[in-house]
Amino acid sequence: MLSKRIDRKLVLAFFASAWTLVAFPGVECIASEVRDISYDDDWYYKGEVELRPDFAVTCRSGGLCAEYCSDGYCAHGNGSLGTDGSVDYTGTFVHGRLEGSGSLVDDSFKYVGGFNHGMFDGHGELTCYSYPGRQFKGTFVQGKLIGESEVARPSEGETAQTPNDLLNYWRHQC
Repeated sequence: MLSKRIDRKLVLAFFASAWTLVAFPGVECIASEVRDISYDDDWYYKGEVELRPDFAVTCRSGGLCAEYCSDGYCAHGNGSLGTDGSVDYTGTFVHGRLEGSGSLVDDSFKYVGGFNHGMFDGHGELTCYSYPGRQFKGTFVQGKLIGESEVARPSEGETAQTPNDLLNYWRHQC
């Protein structure tokens, strides 16, 4: 009788877990193993990892990649990434992608905020180095600054709420 109860509990636990994954597809398991992974001298990562899923692609670039996976592991969880293309990211990763919240810095800008599939997504703050002091605070969707945002241009002595019709793509502003 006890084994039937345990079997039923195991079956119920399995279906509850499966239901959670179906009902909440954005919920990800966070890895707990910490490793250093890299590809040649193009990029390096230190942080939590997962075993490389079958669908993962190895990043063979010194710039931004869709996924940061080596031959055996993918960045997954909290970690830090650096590239030979002067890109540094500290934050969360899911299956090798920049995902969740983090800080991304390169030669022309610094972004602190949300990421989705490697793109700026959610509330964020972008500081441009090309135009000292130029800063954008607002909501990003798929890498684009949308809606109302706060734009600071200290060289011009102004801070304003600006509709982003002309600021549609942030990279043109830095």
